Amino acid sequence: MPRTYFTICEDKVQMDIQQLARTFHEKVKVDESPEVYIRALDELVNGGNLINVEDIEEILLHSIKDHSESRKHFLELVNTIPRRLLDLLEHGSGKSIPAIVDALSNAQETHAVLREIQKLIQDRNRTIEWYLQLVYQLLEKKWYTFSDLAFFVRALPRRMDNEAVRPLTLVLFARLHSSYASEFEKELTETIDTLVIEAEAGIEGSLDAVLLTLTELFPLLTLLCSQLFLRPELQQVLREQSTRNRKVLLRALNILSVACIDDTVRRYIADNLLKELEAAFSNQDSKLQASVVLIKTWAFNKLQSIGIDQLRATCVAELQSGTGQRRALAIEGLAYLTLKSSVRIAIRADGDASLSLIQLLENSPDSSTIYGILSTLVNLTASPSEQSSEQKSLNALKAYADLHAPASGKQDPPEKEEEIDAFIEDYILDLQVIGTLRSSKNMLMANCKEQLAKLIFQVSKNRSFIQSCVKQGATTFLLEYLNDTPVHNISQILAARALARILINTDPKLLFHRYSPLNSVPALFGLIPILDGLDNEEALPHLTTRDSYEALLALTNLAATDISEELAKVIVSNNRYWLKLMNCVLDETVQIQRSALELLANLMARPINIAAKFFNLANPESRKNFDTLVCLLRLEDIRSQRAIAAIFANIAGSIPFIAEELLKEHDLMNTVVVTLKDQCDDEELTQRLLFFIDALLEVSPSKNDSHLLVDNTDLYKTLQKISSKKFPPKSLEGQLLDSIRQRYLHFGRDLNQDEVTK
Repeated sequence: MPRTYFTICEDKVQMDIQQLARTFHEKVKVDESPEVYIRALDELVNGGNLINVEDIEEILLHSIKDHSESRKHFLELVNTIPRRLLDLLEHGSGKSIPAIVDALSNAQETHAVLREIQKLIQDRNRTIEWYLQLVYQLLEKKWYTFSDLAFFVRALPRRMDNEAVRPLTLVLFARLHSSYASEFEKELTETIDTLVIEAEAGIEGSLDAVLLTLTELFPLLTLLCSQLFLRPELQQVLREQSTRNRKVLLRALNILSVACIDDTVRRYIADNLLKELEAAFSNQDSKLQASVVLIKTWAFNKLQSIGIDQLRATCVAELQSGTGQRRALAIEGLAYLTLKSSVRIAIRADGDASLSLIQLLENSPDSSTIYGILSTLVNLTASPSEQSSEQKSLNALKAYADLHAPASGKQDPPEKEEEIDAFIEDYILDLQVIGTLRSSKNMLMANCKEQLAKLIFQVSKNRSFIQSCVKQGATTFLLEYLNDTPVHNISQILAARALARILINTDPKLLFHRYSPLNSVPALFGLIPILDGLDNEEALPHLTTRDSYEALLALTNLAATDISEELAKVIVSNNRYWLKLMNCVLDETVQIQRSALELLANLMARPINIAAKFFNLANPESRKNFDTLVCLLRLEDIRSQRAIAAIFANIAGSIPFIAEELLKEHDLMNTVVVTLKDQCDDEELTQRLLFFIDALLEVSPSKNDSHLLVDNTDLYKTLQKISSKKFPPKSLEGQLLDSIRQRYLHFGRDLNQDEVTK
């Protein structure tokens, strides 16, 4: 009878816990007393795994957050029976961890849990990912001394054979190194030394622990890992075991590949390990891995029996027949190898290889593979003029490593622009690479977006490709990538350059659907330095005169659309934008100066937001800008003169009271007259100056107000000379001259007379 009673009670308890968990899942707010939560916690720790771990985490989460009494009870359980709680949460998702960490007040409350986690990490039958997530978040509290945590540095390398543990160990070690750099490095060094001694003694798993740990940590702690890896004791045991153990050989090749990010290791490989690598290349099992190491070592001139073509062929073969990780390795190898022009030429000529790259790009869900393929495509589409050592490092290597290649002895063959353009057209544009990635369901990682921006830049250099780029969504991608912010690095500069070229060669009205044209303004002004010490230091060395020129052209095109007023408002309200524009107005480079003036001319077509910058003549800064324009009207560059004439014509024709003020400006009137006299054979300049003169005369109520024009003999004679050309009555010149002639008659002057009296 007692036994029957116990069973019924156990079933009831299980139902209660399950019901509570369901309630938590279904309702945002649960109306239960603290006692219900406390009872549920007790049943969990005393009654075994009665429900799944998701429900366990839900009960713990609510017990901590909903009532102070149940939270207090939970903390008592943490201190008294931490092992039982950890057992329950071994396979948890981690959703309860932030609440658990927040419930703890100090290091003392966590010591019991940390001691149990240390024991569990040593048990190779336990799953430890949840525990490592908890430890990582506890480190955020900064409660501990390094001695409280040193155990993890000693223990976790022995668990690195578990793939799920590696990334968690990396972030945990990164946090430890950030907080306790010298102590962490000392502890890690001692741990690796101990494992090497064990490996020398033949203890199974010790060498694996060393190789896997250093492989994971190399990108984070390159210098330390390089020093540890190159220690003679480790190199000796590695040589001995890799010759007789295939698994050790493959892991050795893997760490060599990662370690190539360090110049010292790369030189060591080139000086000491090429013979072994060539031997590994001759073995089919290790051929691909050895190829990648040889490629990244970049010591082709030292190889005895292997050439670049063989390395390329090995990687290409894996593209077409390999699977998974082997394909990823092959792509990584090609990302490096396509820095050589001979390889680029060969792959462009290999239709199957090129097609394989594109197909893998379309079908791969793995961001590292996408990145590697995009890096390769960026190399394949780069024009020969950009294959300097600096440009090479920009094209593909950043996320793999900054590879400074030693001389390879043999000079690479030259490339042909037409072959590159054919590759772009056949494989990038016709196969919709930009459009496919733009609309991909998989979110592109930041480094992949960086490479796609570079690829669009390469493609946009050929004007005939821009329309296809736009159709595939390049403009939208660039705007999203640049994210309405100034450029700060070379990738953003390339994206901004591509955006500028698109705006120059396409009607802006056809480009913007989801975003406003104004979203492009920060990127375009990011291409124009101000040289006041406040420019972005990373971007500044890469900015060129052409960048400023093309940015101004793009802005000029925008200013020719319906957003001109808004654009002017954005520019004049941003002090740095305005300073950059005025610097360009005074630039010694004719093309930049001219483009800046043409931008101002377009903005002045709708002058409400910009007129005060030049024509509020009572303001000293505005007066200075106005005087500058007057002086620049005498520039030698006729297109610049046309732009300035358009500025004056637009303002005089738009705002009458400003036109009235301009009638009083002696220097302006003289400069306009002299310019018209000297350049009356230029049709566009003449039209704009005639329009300006007509607009001034229109607002002049009397001859006294317009005497600087009407009484000017040179102007009179120049107008007569222009009139003698007999323009058709309906032409712009004919209409303007007729209007001016009528206004002169109003003031008692006749342009048809041969003489004029002052």
